[in-house]
Amino acid sequence: MKRTSESANAAARKRPDSRQRARQPSRERGQLRFQALLNATEALLNEHNPDDIGLYQIARRARIAPASVYHFFPTKNAALLALAEKCQADIRAMMNAPVSAARMQSWQDLLIVRHERADSYYNSHIPAAKIFLGIHPSWDIHQADTRHNQTASGTLFSYYDRLFLMPYVQDPQKKFELLYAISDAIRSVSFERHGTITEKYARESIAACIAYCRTFLPDRIAPRPAVLEAAARGESVALVQ
Repeated sequence: MKRTSESANAAARKRPDSRQRARQPSRERGQLRFQALLNATEALLNEHNPDDIGLYQIARRARIAPASVYHFFPTKNAALLALAEKCQADIRAMMNAPVSAARMQSWQDLLIVRHERADSYYNSHIPAAKIFLGIHPSWDIHQADTRHNQTASGTLFSYYDRLFLMPYVQDPQKKFELLYAISDAIRSVSFERHGTITEKYARESIAACIAYCRTFLPDRIAPRPAVLEAAARGESVALVQ
């Protein structure tokens, strides 16, 4: 019973507190206000750190009555969490977009492309960088980031397997989860020191991740014939079926 209780408590800690969750609107008018508030939150984060903004500032920037803000976002962290989830959806769409088959000559190439995409997103979306690479404003946002990485790491091997003749990898999700932790840690140092992901730190992140992957992957893995054929035709290949 004790083990069951501990597991339940751990699961509860991973679930966002309902008081920290945004209330999703169902009607069009509410959806427009909700989006305006998210846009205002994002605009404020372009100028300020998460700790320096509040619901009243969000209301003023969106030109919406504070009472309406509280209806959608019971706390400031609820607004930040809603924005974090929107950013995560944008990141997924960018990361999972088709890639040029000509670039996929090795598994290292796919790793580099995905790093370039992530770095480009954070450098052009400072609010997302402040939320995910800075100090997490709340435990709920930290957990949302952790869940996002767990989901992404769980599917990353399948992306590799679509493009390359992958060998057997024991427990790939855990291994790729560490890969995300390595890259995020290096990006966080760069963002803390320079307010951006510099080229130097981008190279360091790629080098560290490739070195880590070489602990469980051979240095050379052949692309699948379909990838080579697509490269010869100058086409892109999809990561997601």
